[in-house]
Amino acid sequence: LLHISKNKILEENQTENLDIFLISILRDDQAGICVFDQVRGVRTTSSQVSVLTPNKKFQIDACHFLTGTPNPKQSLFKPFIFSNNVQLGPLTVSSPEEVVSQRIHPLYAAHQKAKWENVDHKRLQDFEHEGIMEIINKLKSFEDNNVDTYETLFYDTVSAEIELLREHPCTKRS
Repeated sequence: LLHISKNKILEENQTENLDIFLISILRDDQAGICVFDQVRGVRTTSSQVSVLTPNKKFQIDACHFLTGTPNPKQSLFKPFIFSNNVQLGPLTVSSPEEVVSQRIHPLYAAHQKAKWENVDHKRLQDFEHEGIMEIINKLKSFEDNNVDTYETLFYDTVSAEIELLREHPCTKRS
């Protein structure tokens, strides 16, 4: 288990945005944190960074950023905020009718079909970074954001990620 002191990270890396830094740690395959070894069949199953705020007066006091797919180097960290009416949608749910070993949800399928050498990684990173910063800034603000406005946030972000990946489908060779 990785134990990191927030102050030590801030000192050594002089970063003000710990959340983005933690995401970069979870994507570090050189350190063995992000594992994707197709030969041995070993892989990170999903990754998560949670942003918690000390302000318990507001409806929104936390946001969890999840990949929902095995390789955090390729998957976007998508925001999820708990609410009574949260709508996850069907894009990260495997069909129960599928064979257990083949249970692939639409987001995972989009990752498998993407032609990664042609994917605009900067565009994906910019999309992710802008979304994360927007949510973090809202959490840090003193406005009481209504949790109901975030009911489809996770679904909307998953949908956008799939669309970005569909721009570069893998072509089958004959």
